[in-house]
Parts: sequence; C-alpha cells; structure tokens
Amino acid sequence: MNVKFALAASTVLLSAGLAQATPPPAQTTPFNLSVVSPVTAIAAGDAKAQVFASTLLPKAAALTSQNLSTKPAIPGYALLTIDPAKIDLATKSDVRVYFVGENAGYSNSIGYNDAGPGVGAGAKLAFLSASEPTPRTSGDYVDLGRFNAGTNLDFFVIADGANHLGYTSPDNLDQVLSTDQAANLDGLQHVFAYAVKDSPYLLFSFEDLVGGGDRDYNDVVLVADIGNSNIRRFFGAPEPSLLLALGSFSAVLMTVTGRRRA
Repeated sequence: MNVKFALAASTVLLSAGLAQATPPPAQTTPFNLSVVSPVTAIAAGDAKAQVFASTLLPKAAALTSQNLSTKPAIPGYALLTIDPAKIDLATKSDVRVYFVGENAGYSNSIGYNDAGPGVGAGAKLAFLSASEPTPRTSGDYVDLGRFNAGTNLDFFVIADGANHLGYTSPDNLDQVLSTDQAANLDGLQHVFAYAVKDSPYLLFSFEDLVGGGDRDYNDVVLVADIGNSNIRRFFGAPEPSLLLALGSFSAVLMTVTGRRRA
C-alpha cells in the first residue's frame, strides 16, 4: 500500500472518530431558552425604575413574608384580581418585568411567552435565577420589548430552573408553571395576578411546587409594567381620547339644551 495514502486514510478515520466522540455543547438554560436581555440593577435604573423603587416596590416586597393564597392588601393601592391567563394588551406598549422578591427553597427561572403558554415557540427567559440576595436584588428588571395591541402575555416560573439547566421538553414540562392554569400539567393554579389601580403595574405571585405544595403563593413575586392604558382597561375606564370625546359631546348637549330652554 502506498505509505502516503495509508497515512492520509488514517488521518481521515482518526478525525472522524474524534468528531463522533465530541459531545454536544451543554445547555446553558433550562429548555435551552434564550434570555431576552440583560438584567438591569435597580440602583442603576432609569427614571421609570426609580419611581417604581420609591413607590410600589417597598410595599410589594413585604408581601413575600405573607401567605398570598388570598388577595393581599397593599396600603395606599387598590388591587383588582384578574384572570392571569388573560393578560391581553389593549394598546401597543413597552413591557418591563421587575423582580420583587421570593420566599422559596428553589432557584427558580422566570420566563414569558407572547405566542402561547409555557416554554413552547415564542418563550424566552427574563431571569435565569430568581434567588436573592444573589444573583437578584429586589427591584432588578428586564425590558421585554414592545408588544402590539391584542398580544396575550403568559408569564411562567420554571421550578428550580437555575439548578436544572438540563431540563428538556417533554420530559420536564411538569416543572413549568404558567399563568395559564390549563397549561400546567398538574392542573393547578400556580399564579395569582392583580392590576394595580392608577398605575402601569400588574402584580404576580407564584407557587413554585408541582402539586401545589404549601400553596402560599409567595415563592416568587413579580411586577410587570404594561403601561397605564392597559391597566385602565382592566378597571373598565375609558381611554383619555374617549373621555375627551364624551366631554365635547356633553358640552354640545348642554348648549343645545340651554338654547331650547331659552
């Protein structure tokens, strides 16, 4: 056999063997989800974040020491219980999610989906880990981007996701706990949601144990800023443009009535 040919063939076979032996890269997130954007520390936040930090945040953070299986009370704020599966945006809006606090033994991951419930197509991570004081501090936030009117947003917790980067579908889908109860494999409600009146905020409280656990719903507490107009929709208040139109109509009606009386 030609020596050069034999050496070349051996090199090809060796290279093929090495290629086959090389393992695939390890997952860096559960379900191999992408992280939407970097986390911004509240201390370095913009003006909008500082307003949140000085108003709702301190009172909302105190909720993590309470049993939230019933509607919480936040002094100075009116909360409206809403269906967490029906977070539908009435108007186009930028959306931001604030980590408020946690009271959990797990290092949970927090994600969202604008194309359906859970970790299917459209799902991304906001926070790979929602443990405090490291890596999260109360008030840290992530900007999710701008969403069109009509978008339904699902927020979910991946139970202990930061410690189980190898979670895959369908084997570990039971660990994904969505705002859409029908999507949870244990069939239970794992999230309560509240619209905060006269604000841009939605408050979420999660129970992170499959099967319900202690059902105290304080394992993760989040606040999503979805814009004032979208919150007003939950309270049934008309948009400012409609109020202006109604005011103009009332003025015309009063003028016409006055003329008739004269």
